[in-house]
Amino acid sequence: MSDAANGTGMPAVLSKDQFTYDILFVADARFDGGSSTAMAVEIKAAARAGLRLALMLVKGPLLRAPFPVHPELAAAMRGGLIDRVDPESEINAQLTLIHHPTIMENRPTSKINVSSKRAVLVLHHPVYDNAGKKQYDLSRVLSNIHDAFNLEIEIAPVSSVVRNSLPSDILRQEVIIAEDWVNLIEIDEWPRRSDRPIST
Repeated sequence: MSDAANGTGMPAVLSKDQFTYDILFVADARFDGGSSTAMAVEIKAAARAGLRLALMLVKGPLLRAPFPVHPELAAAMRGGLIDRVDPESEINAQLTLIHHPTIMENRPTSKINVSSKRAVLVLHHPVYDNAGKKQYDLSRVLSNIHDAFNLEIEIAPVSSVVRNSLPSDILRQEVIIAEDWVNLIEIDEWPRRSDRPIST
């Protein structure tokens, strides 16, 4: 994690103060693929449930060129569904969700002041690809998270493919959530098909 990510038309970052939330999301919101889309749906669902939400934007090492914040996440912030918080704010959260392991491959460059009852690292990608090449160093990621947040981390694979890629030492030493962290679906955004006659 390094600097706070920026995007055109983004709301101002809340000042360095003390805040309390139900869920703190930690993510590189510049990712334009499925991880950002999945997180946006989680934010919408949690906001509908009346939970108070915060988003700590970080710049991971994968995206080196300037990229805008994912439009659905930007809309969630502009719409007041979630607060954008400064990484140096003092934050208390019931749950901290760190989306995508690669954002924590580098050590933070600023102090993190987060107190959380639970912390979950959502693994959106397998540690190894089909050719057996390592995609990221999960042990290093976990060490950086612990150093930055001083939190014990639960690991949440999004699928059996991701779960099966976990190294044996991680399986022995870390807490792995038993069920896959499956993506939510916004039913209203998928129009219902018209009824079809049953063929005989």
